[in-house]
Amino acid sequence: IHTSLLAPFFALVPNPMAHALIGVVMLICIPSGAVPREQKPPAAGMWQFRLVLGALAAGLAATENVDYAAIAAIVLAIAVALPIFFRRAYMERLNALTADREKAALLAQLVSQNADAEAASRAKSAFLASMSHELRTPLNAIIGFSDLIRLEMFGPVGNERYRTYIEDIASSGKHLLSLINDVLDMSKIEVGRMVLHEEDVDLSDLARHCCESVRLQATAGNVALECVAGDGHCIYGDPQRLRQILLNLLSNAVKYTPEGGQVTVTVRVDPVDSMELVVEDTGIGIAADDLATVMEMFGQVESDINRTKAGTGLGLPLTQRLVQLHGGTLSIESVPSRGTRVTALFPAARTIAASKPRQAAMR
Repeated sequence: IHTSLLAPFFALVPNPMAHALIGVVMLICIPSGAVPREQKPPAAGMWQFRLVLGALAAGLAATENVDYAAIAAIVLAIAVALPIFFRRAYMERLNALTADREKAALLAQLVSQNADAEAASRAKSAFLASMSHELRTPLNAIIGFSDLIRLEMFGPVGNERYRTYIEDIASSGKHLLSLINDVLDMSKIEVGRMVLHEEDVDLSDLARHCCESVRLQATAGNVALECVAGDGHCIYGDPQRLRQILLNLLSNAVKYTPEGGQVTVTVRVDPVDSMELVVEDTGIGIAADDLATVMEMFGQVESDINRTKAGTGLGLPLTQRLVQLHGGTLSIESVPSRGTRVTALFPAARTIAASKPRQAAMR
């Protein structure tokens, strides 16, 4: 564009010396003009333009014509004044180009880091799933054979101390198997492979059965256990996962409630037909600053009671993921030394009225 300004000059000034000067300028400017605009600094176009103006002024002066010499002086004045008039525009464009390049570099870095994080997460989940499967097989054998010995299926054990040992082996094996199952479930959820096998579930009955399952644990810790489940509170979901949600919340509540405390399970339908499952205790509670920690995988809050209670930090995070798979939300309200209330809220679309079939309720 800059060199095309010289076309009128060629037509008006038939001077070989002037043409030669312009030819040199064009040889300099045209190759530089082939560089993509976004790869050139803002000053590149300006120096070319000033060079063209300077050559044009020299060519005009070479004609030895007074009028052309006056025009040459004006052209030179314009060339000198250009940086003054356009400096701000140049700096703005330079800053914009620099910012764009920095943004592009930062975006490329973030994309690369995100890809690395996703790859690491997939590798971790695949490793955990593989190891969980490999560990479950021998654990099932340990638990099965220890139960056979404990029940004396093929004859008496003999020494009573052996019976105590075999009970410890079976109990430890079941605890480890439960941990591995939790890790495997979390891995499935993270990679999107957890499938819900849904059907009509009476959440009232399920809550009562789960309370009976943990009643022995509550009695051993001198913790009162109350179930306010009502009747006919039905939900459309996966019965195994709903049972897992209840047992996780109940076992946590009983575990962290001191002697003489109370755990209450409530099942109810709120005014907008959403199903609420509430587990409330009078336990040690959780500080507001620690609520985010307990919802992270393997997140545990340091406290005196935690040092005496077995736990992995998977119960609440896994429970939250299972509730979310059902389209619900899990919320925690807690006050240290006063207790904790955990509420699993399932959407109204999953609530089944006692007098309506599931299809009508889902609509």
